Amino acid sequence: MADGLSDWIDVLSSKKYIVYGYPKNTTRIRKTLESLGSIGDIEKQVDSDGNISYRLTSAGWDKLSLTVPFFRFLNKPWDKLWRIVIYDIPEEQRKERRRLRIKLKTLGFGQWQRSVWVSPHPVNEFIKDFIKSSDLSSFCRFYEARDLFGQEKEIAGSLWNLGKLNDSYEKLYKRLIEPEPDKKAIYEDYKRLVMRDPGLPHDLLPNPWFAFLVRKKLSLL
Repeated sequence: MADGLSDWIDVLSSKKYIVYGYPKNTTRIRKTLESLGSIGDIEKQVDSDGNISYRLTSAGWDKLSLTVPFFRFLNKPWDKLWRIVIYDIPEEQRKERRRLRIKLKTLGFGQWQRSVWVSPHPVNEFIKDFIKSSDLSSFCRFYEARDLFGQEKEIAGSLWNLGKLNDSYEKLYKRLIEPEPDKKAIYEDYKRLVMRDPGLPHDLLPNPWFAFLVRKKLSLL
């Protein structure tokens, strides 16, 4: 999954390789494009001048959003629902419990209490399928709620450590507005931040949220 995800992001940003002037693995990109096209995740477009470009299909966007929470609310509004998973898994099944925790983190959940995880992401079916396939249904409960009984913005900031993440984005933004920014290093650091970003709805983010400023600035390079 990690290699495939790296391919995804590299392909989506292939123009950046040219802009930043470091070598491209053209064979890898070509094979990835062919593979993604064959399964319907991207579609090839050719303009009147014969220039080729690739566009994510709806299915491709959904897969990317599932793998990288950062992308989930870029095109869709939040339905204002919180997803809550509560579990009590016996110690003798600690391996399964660890796998569940990893899955919850991957899907964008934050740990609210020791065995309580919450998320604004609409990933109901994915987590339910995982719990069922892992034979953990008798130990887990899944709920949806419109209120977490507190200031949701503060709760989100604490669960996902948004202050620290926003500081990292701000430092990156300051590097971007320097007279001669190191574009290659900035882009690599940006990719790492995107992979850490829980991709929360705008309603739950600090103001200003420097990720938006960084993304806008990068798009102009």
